[in-house]
Amino acid sequence: MLKNVRSVVLIVLLTSWFSLACRANSSTTETNTVSNTSAPESAGSSAGVVTQTPQKLFLAEEGLYVVEIADGAQGAVVQSPDGQIPTLFEQGRLYFWGEPSTSRYSAANVYRLTFDGTPLTFPAQDAAPDAGASVPFYLHTLSLEENTLYEPEIQEGDHWFWAYLPAPNTLETTFQADAVVPEAEGWAELTLHAVTDAPTLSPDHHVRLFINDTLVAEASWDGKGAYTLRGALPAGTVRTGENSVRVELPGDLDVIADIVYVNTIMLAYPRRFVLNEAPLLFTPTQAGVVQVEGVDGTPLVLDLSTAPPSRLEGVQHDGQTLTFRVEADHRYAVATLEMARAPMRITPLAVQPDLRALTGADYVAVGPQDLLDALQPLLDHRRSQGLTPLAVPVEAIYDQFGNGLPEPEPIREFVRYAVDHWSPAPRFLVLVGDATYDMRGYIAPPEANRLPTFLTWTVYGGETATDVPFANVDDDPAPDIAVGRIPARTPEQVRTLVEKTIRFEETHVAATTPRVLAVADGREPSFANDAQAFLDRIQTAYQTDLYTPPPDTPNADAPLLERLNEGAFITAYFGHGSVTQWGRDHIFDVDDAQQLRNATLPVFLNFTCLTGFFIHPEVESLTETLLWQPDGGIVAALAPTSLTLPSDQQFLSNPLATFLAERRYATLGELLLAAQQSAVPQSSEGEGVPVVQTGVQDVLNTFLLLGDPALRLFDETATASGG
Repeated sequence: MLKNVRSVVLIVLLTSWFSLACRANSSTTETNTVSNTSAPESAGSSAGVVTQTPQKLFLAEEGLYVVEIADGAQGAVVQSPDGQIPTLFEQGRLYFWGEPSTSRYSAANVYRLTFDGTPLTFPAQDAAPDAGASVPFYLHTLSLEENTLYEPEIQEGDHWFWAYLPAPNTLETTFQADAVVPEAEGWAELTLHAVTDAPTLSPDHHVRLFINDTLVAEASWDGKGAYTLRGALPAGTVRTGENSVRVELPGDLDVIADIVYVNTIMLAYPRRFVLNEAPLLFTPTQAGVVQVEGVDGTPLVLDLSTAPPSRLEGVQHDGQTLTFRVEADHRYAVATLEMARAPMRITPLAVQPDLRALTGADYVAVGPQDLLDALQPLLDHRRSQGLTPLAVPVEAIYDQFGNGLPEPEPIREFVRYAVDHWSPAPRFLVLVGDATYDMRGYIAPPEANRLPTFLTWTVYGGETATDVPFANVDDDPAPDIAVGRIPARTPEQVRTLVEKTIRFEETHVAATTPRVLAVADGREPSFANDAQAFLDRIQTAYQTDLYTPPPDTPNADAPLLERLNEGAFITAYFGHGSVTQWGRDHIFDVDDAQQLRNATLPVFLNFTCLTGFFIHPEVESLTETLLWQPDGGIVAALAPTSLTLPSDQQFLSNPLATFLAERRYATLGELLLAAQQSAVPQSSEGEGVPVVQTGVQDVLNTFLLLGDPALRLFDETATASGG
């Protein structure tokens, strides 16, 4: 538990105000070897049953897995994300060793089971016991960690932490230990990330680590960033049963603040070789002979340090004890076939539709099937307008252009393939589904992670979301096709936006002189200047209106709500912003968005910070609230997922205004694409990739279109160019 910890808001940067704009089977009693044993007739845990069709196997953690194949294992091949792995087939059951996921985008690893190859068996390794020294124990490693706090401003390393500790403070937890060897030592390690720094004082951090009230590590150091404490565990420190751990910040330094994030606590205590309910994993520090107790079943011993893992032969099995030879620093696994677990989930491999057999589409929607089903009326609408729409299930992309993991890169590879090989090639890419920075689901519900996004590093806010790479098919910084996202968690949200999109095109496209509303945060005069400059660029083509409430204006939102309910074609905001509102004076926020009853749906252009931060797992952004408002709200938005400066945002606001005035592009996506491309210098042949200054690049990457990129702003016959 935590003591005396002030409450901390996740991602303080995102919700505060900114300085920037913005087991039991019978045992054997005779000595035998393991090499040619058979599996029991029934396994201790039910195996997943499959037929001879390609399958995806989802694995929760490292361990021994089993799949029952109903019609035989001829040609059965199991592949990890890194390639084919060895298997053992016994009495209709296929056994393999599974590794945990290393993908940031998935807590589950994904293996493939197909039936068109040559099975790979475990290589044999002689491990018959000899006269070598006995290895009496090993160091059993525990990793204590809870991922509850996300920190975006860490450029390298883990972004998830257990606790935020301002000194003086403590973090306490417990762990269980068994088969402890009290006469031997171990070690303990604590990983932290220092938040504060006192430039004129050193040290500015002091931390202690206690195990069962014994001080095992202590350190004082200076500065921000990652830091690791490591110390010895004296003999007898860890005991069988429950043990306590305490991280202590004494607060005894003469600094204004000593604050750290706690990441992980690693422990290695001496333990006898005893097999319990899960596989025994160990790495001996010396070569010799080990004896593993508690082996009740059909044993399997693997050396995981070889490539591929090898199966130990010559292992003596006497009663419930295994005796075999080991090498120093090799990692071994001891299990029984009875403890093999079924994959957490088995689904068919998405081999249809064959994406490489498709020939062309200029309007491509990618997402989970249930969300694509809800999108169908919009696909029909686009077809009626002369486009060639295509809905592509994202699982097929994961399986055919990736290794089955739900990562964004396979989607990008699919888009690049389509651009290179299709006719017509994609002009518009619609990403259908919400995303989150909590891809592994530490705190996020599953529906928050329907379709992944890329994460990019920004100057002022650390990492955040970008969809631009999906549409970037070459090596320059700008996208090459129009991309937009419908950040929906449910089919109902998709249906809401589809209805609004079609309704918008039936009303606004017919308007000859639509109204543009600019809103400026009164906290800084520059915001009003930027808003007026935007209107000046378009005033000959539109009715214009500027709303700039002075600072500290009570109920500053009321006049804006009146204007929005009256109707506008475009609403552009310039000023400070956060995930859920415009301006410190609450010019407009999520509560206001829910009150809108505007029959005329605008497009919002947000020249601010964070109002499009759709990847928060628990907080709905202002833009999302507006999109899902069934009785009003907006039809689409240009909205940021980052913190940027107004001077860097102008590369978008200026060309957007110019192109709006000229009505040069019929669709919102192509309008934005042209503005994005205008920020990238054109390089001559042989000059290499154009260079864009960092702040502008952040705007380029993080000001995203939320909505349909093919949203028609004007009748194409009235535009100067079709885009």
